Amino acid sequence: MLYDINSSLNQSLSVVPLSVLSNWQTQIDEHCVPGALTYITYYGTNRNFGAEELEKYDVVLTTYQTVVNDHSGGSKIAAEGSSKRKKTESTLLNIPWKRVIIDEGHQIRNPATKAAIAVSALKAERRWVLTGTPIVRLFLHAVLYISSGSPFDS
Repeated sequence: MLYDINSSLNQSLSVVPLSVLSNWQTQIDEHCVPGALTYITYYGTNRNFGAEELEKYDVVLTTYQTVVNDHSGGSKIAAEGSSKRKKTESTLLNIPWKRVIIDEGHQIRNPATKAAIAVSALKAERRWVLTGTPIVRLFLHAVLYISSGSPFDS
């Protein structure tokens, strides 16, 4: 399903494995003119804000696990020292992204996994899948699945 392509939002969401998250940050810092591109890392304890705050940035970096947690409703400790947990808003799923960039795309090659299901639930006009893994039939099926295109969207 495509979303409003005339939207004024032009953000990119990069979904990456935790092991390369810092590399994305470093690459943006080293290869973009300072101030030309704004980004934020939406991971771990740095998730205490909603969609309105994320919409202020050109790029939002996050991990597969964060998207899975967001998709499943996640939970946060309600108050310091409290063992009670409360459901959190699915912030990433509420933003109509211009593009979703999926790094190490072979991690979602099985469309039945929580990660593949969560990534496919993201609203995006465009989806890019990056991988160094040779494309095989099962992986191609997963790429088409997360692209939310026919015949996988029903």
